[in-house]
Amino acid sequence: MKILVLGATGNIGRYIVAEALSRGHNVSALVREASKADSLPSEVNTVIGHLETLHSNHDVLRQQDVVIAAIRPPQGQEQQLIEMTSTLLNVTAQHQVRLVISGGAGGLFSPRADQRRLVDDPDYVGDGWKDIAIACAEQLIHCQQSTFSHWTYLAPAAYIGGAEKTGQFRRGTETLVVDEKGQSRISLPDLAIALVDEAETAQFQGNQFTIAY
Repeated sequence: MKILVLGATGNIGRYIVAEALSRGHNVSALVREASKADSLPSEVNTVIGHLETLHSNHDVLRQQDVVIAAIRPPQGQEQQLIEMTSTLLNVTAQHQVRLVISGGAGGLFSPRADQRRLVDDPDYVGDGWKDIAIACAEQLIHCQQSTFSHWTYLAPAAYIGGAEKTGQFRRGTETLVVDEKGQSRISLPDLAIALVDEAETAQFQGNQFTIAY
């Protein structure tokens, strides 16, 4: 399978690249600066540019089976995420290439009985994370309202971190997955596993899903 990874040099992206390569996929990466391409494995095909490059250079997407996007705007510019997602949906729809988005948990339902959105639950979304959680919740809605149905949105656990790779986690759909203590966590390598799994199977195409231990 030919996979284009966006955000390949980021915290999540580099694990996506490693996981896809370990499964024998042909991996390409869109990077803004040539210097960043040096940090990627030699097997990765690098394309220097940004999201708009996918519009101007049609050959980049024409050669792909699926795009995995792990992108985030700079802090303080969280609302750019909606524009970035709109561009992604438009360009993948144009070429009929599947899109798997590594998103945020903000749009999930809280595990509380009142079923509030996670973005409104201070136990899971503190003030420091509020802006990006709101943007991610809006990002999910933007996908759901799109006429393009070949997308999947992974809304992960409330906490993402650590380098432990277990391959063992639980999946859900609309509600945050928590353990018996009410905690919701996933490591970076296991998040990458879930994303590449979805790229291969399209199990949740046109929908969202979530994961946690």
